[in-house]
Amino acid sequence: MYLPDEVWRELDVRFDELNAKHKRQHGEALEKNRDYYPAIIQAGLNDKDLEEILDL
Repeated sequence: MYLPDEVWRELDVRFDELNAKHKRQHGEALEKNRDYYPAIIQAGLNDKDLEEILDL
């Protein structure tokens, strides 16, 4: 999927923020391809909260 550089940077920053929160709450890291990207798509398609999907 093509996304402008600014969007990729924002996705990376948001992943780092959510990953840190997930590590504190669950003791393990998120995986970008397994956890984060599907959650981003699900949140957008289903109008759901990303943090709720990731159990944060």
